Amino acid sequence: MPNVRDHDASVYLRLQGDALSVGGYESNPIFWEEVSDKFAFGLFDLDWDVFMQHIEGAINRVPALEKTGIKSTVCGPGTTSVAFATYNQSSFAP
Repeated sequence: MPNVRDHDASVYLRLQGDALSVGGYESNPIFWEEVSDKFAFGLFDLDWDVFMQHIEGAINRVPALEKTGIKSTVCGPGTTSVAFATYNQSSFAP
């Protein structure tokens, strides 16, 4: 399966090992005022209310996802700068 990106739904899908990663970019990210020097490679708790729009967009693009389980989740800042939007990602597996 090729990588898939749906700009309208702000979601992407890509194979990652034996799972399909589904990720999205928040349209209204929360920006930080202060970032700890020890946060490097840190993660956030996933906000399911926010991430559901990406899950729904992915299911709209690939309906079979509705019948799969979520293997793991990751939520962290974008890697280009602290001001970059937060990314959210889930790995789906059969």
